[in-house]
Amino acid sequence: MNSLIFLLCLGFQLDPAVKQSVTEAFARLNRFQVSFNQETYSAFFDETYAAGTFSIARPGKMRMDYTEGEQIQRIWDGKTAFERDAMADSESRLEQAELSDEPIVRVLLYGDDLAGLFLIDRKNDGKTDIFRLRPRDDDTYHVEVIFDKNWLPAQIEIIGSDGEGTRFEFHDFVLNPKFADDTFIVPAEKP
Repeated sequence: MNSLIFLLCLGFQLDPAVKQSVTEAFARLNRFQVSFNQETYSAFFDETYAAGTFSIARPGKMRMDYTEGEQIQRIWDGKTAFERDAMADSESRLEQAELSDEPIVRVLLYGDDLAGLFLIDRKNDGKTDIFRLRPRDDDTYHVEVIFDKNWLPAQIEIIGSDGEGTRFEFHDFVLNPKFADDTFIVPAEKP
């Protein structure tokens, strides 16, 4: 019986060269901009759709601008996480560290240490390799990634243990863009 369990565990191990390719793919995304389509789903509410852009400049800087479906802007400057929700007419500011465990943040903003944050394995649905990232310290979700032919993430899906999830499909990657000086500047608080 123990040898059967050992063989099953070996079946889920990722070839070290492939694991290296996955970790290197995220590690090289130190500075990029990408457009996304987002679908959020649950058994408890209707699916929602949104679109926008991510801008990332490691270490610690991220901007997320929704252009469809939501009217939200998020800016992380390395210390503060800012969110403006135009529909709710609200703004919030938190210490960035308070949100560093959010799944998409962990993958995109702190992906240079992917193997330190996640256990990585692979499955194949018959036509596509899907890489699963399981957090080393959290069993409430896992992340599934599909790469394009250039080892850029084409899709990232965050799947909760409760069945709820969010799928991001990426397109129009720009590596090492020149960002405007104010891209990652958190706006001053309103008086």
